[in-house]
Amino acid sequence: MITLFNNVLKLFFLFPFFLFGAYTERDSKIGFGQAENPIFESRSVSIPFFIPPDGWECVNPQKLTSPIQAAFLGKGQSDFRPSLNLATEKTDVTLKEYIKAVRKIHESEMNAQWRDLGPFTFSSGKGRLAEITTSSPLGVVKMLQGILVQDGCAYILTGAVLKDEFSSWQKDLLNTMHSLMVVPDLFSAIADLSQRSRLQEIFRSFDHLSSAEERQIQWSRLQKIILDDFASMGSHWHLLILKEGHKRIFSES
Repeated sequence: MITLFNNVLKLFFLFPFFLFGAYTERDSKIGFGQAENPIFESRSVSIPFFIPPDGWECVNPQKLTSPIQAAFLGKGQSDFRPSLNLATEKTDVTLKEYIKAVRKIHESEMNAQWRDLGPFTFSSGKGRLAEITTSSPLGVVKMLQGILVQDGCAYILTGAVLKDEFSSWQKDLLNTMHSLMVVPDLFSAIADLSQRSRLQEIFRSFDHLSSAEERQIQWSRLQKIILDDFASMGSHWHLLILKEGHKRIFSES
């Protein structure tokens, strides 16, 4: 657990200096078909995702440190860029016990001010919300950290901004926290049953592709469908479903 939270905090000191190379979801060269990356691969049976604020850029998944699943960057008023990251950790303790351990780690191991903000409702259940204040080379940083413990896994969603900019980002960060969802598969996250069935049928059609030209046509078509018809699902889900689609379309089997 100590390693997990050390890695989470380290990200916030690296993001401001642009070490990760962010890219947008509309960039077709985002690593599909290359080595598997943590942003696309769930560490547990279930798949966690969240909806970042509009316009935030996804951090290159090849640059993330395990167990970080995904990270996104916004545009701040200074060199320090607002950021969000999602981490997961297997655990056999209750939420109450997990929160107690988290507090001890932040206060005794990281010299950070940690405050329990109380119960918090995510899209996939009830968890806890905390506030963390720490220093960075670019100023005092304030973080919101949502923690959900479910089915033997802890999901930690952390957002960080400069303390001076916190009031302007607070609503967006809270909305993102609320959006955290843990699903058995990406299709089940689609509330509209007709849209869900339509997309499942499209994916099934990929099993019958033969030529390279046909595969490329279907890949371009899928990207347009996902970004245009499923815009409300958010950029994290877009990246996950497109990763799965790419795998299905260009599979050699």
